Amino acid sequence: MRQYIHTHWAIAIILCFFPVALWALLQLQPTFDDWTYLTTPYTGKLSEVIFPAGVYWRPFDGLIGYVLGFNYHLFPALNHLIVLLGHTLAAVCVFLLCQKLKFKAASTNIATLFFYLAPGMLGTVLDIDSINQTYSALWGLIGLLLFLRYQGSVRIACYVVCCYFAVLSKENGILWFAIIPLFAWGINRLSMRCLWQFAGLAFGCILLYGIARLSLPNSGMYVNNEYYSFALAVKIKNIAKFVAVTCVPTDYVGLMRRSPIGIAGAVLTFFMAMPFYLSLFASKVRYWRERTFWMFLFCIFLGASIHLATIFTVMHAYASLGLEALLVAYLLDKQTVSKRIIGFTLLYMVSAFMIATSHWDAARAAGQLAQRMGENTLRVLKNPVDSVYSIMLEDTVIHYSSFLVPPAKAFGWGRAAIHASEYRWPKEWKDTLIQRDNKAAIPRLVKLAHQKGYRCVMVYDGERMKVVSR
Repeated sequence: MRQYIHTHWAIAIILCFFPVALWALLQLQPTFDDWTYLTTPYTGKLSEVIFPAGVYWRPFDGLIGYVLGFNYHLFPALNHLIVLLGHTLAAVCVFLLCQKLKFKAASTNIATLFFYLAPGMLGTVLDIDSINQTYSALWGLIGLLLFLRYQGSVRIACYVVCCYFAVLSKENGILWFAIIPLFAWGINRLSMRCLWQFAGLAFGCILLYGIARLSLPNSGMYVNNEYYSFALAVKIKNIAKFVAVTCVPTDYVGLMRRSPIGIAGAVLTFFMAMPFYLSLFASKVRYWRERTFWMFLFCIFLGASIHLATIFTVMHAYASLGLEALLVAYLLDKQTVSKRIIGFTLLYMVSAFMIATSHWDAARAAGQLAQRMGENTLRVLKNPVDSVYSIMLEDTVIHYSSFLVPPAKAFGWGRAAIHASEYRWPKEWKDTLIQRDNKAAIPRLVKLAHQKGYRCVMVYDGERMKVVSR
């Protein structure tokens, strides 16, 4: 047992930390777009959420929302449990992949713990609507592990099944059809001839997926136009975000709050973490000439490419985090894990924990804000109503994912109030956000809402709210 722990200490730490991590996640309540995804309680027909909806087809999300519909009390605790379980299993996959690639025990354990604690996981693990992102990455890593472990028809079957599970978890999972064989070729586990054969197989599988999507009924849904922006500035900004979240670990919550303490925390965490990165990359220039190194980098960017081409948020860094951890193991394995490297690793882990704590505290505050607004809305309404029209005054304030969320966004377009009412009322909630300098439009919007038959009209200014009569 002692020898097993000596070679598997990262897994032991992760398993021991699981109850603490779960307790911390259970403190987080829904906020912002957590309210709008399929992983919220749904009481309609199952067929309406497991078939394509607009550009999305995420049947596993729909199934979870359907289960939550039977007992809304499970939301968001069940979501947190599923996400944490997926992240833990993904860490185990990283460990097993490192072993399969015959990396040293120290490199394997450090890379596994890097994956588990890296700031790039925060936008996913601390979120409630991120089940799709978690399991898309998990199925991809499982597919890669099985691809390297087996040969022949078993390899092909595992490759196809895992990639399909990845893409049905989230659309970016389709990239694993390309990443898995490319990765295997890059580490000399697949010949060029076999690579082309798998390219043909991948094309056929993707074509079949497309035919299935077009053949199935599609309910249609709203799509954020930001996903279809082709402006060069947007793409450059996406790449900058990706590089920042992936390679520049710091407390972005503290940085965006712009308080002296927050900025000091951001600077401190940055300088604590960077020696670890520099020891991996800057001092190992000679390995930059190897095909394997560049294939690692290419696969990392390929894993995030859909998000870089559309819209990139902190959650999307998770798509390539497992591959980044494998690159860390690869670079560590090229050198002796000295006391200096161990010291840099400890500094990095402490920095990552500090960053995670800061982001967790911000996410908890954002969820509590949404919860307060939902409960206070019911107190103001006093009696159940069938339909509500709300007007939210929106200020130009800092908004950072699900961590720093202004009241107008935390309220979730009225869904925080519906959740507070135990999903009993109102049946319809229409929400309009207007800038504060357009406040003069409120009387016109109130009149229009009453004309359309809304039983109640409310105006929100931050956390302050009031009912506006006819």
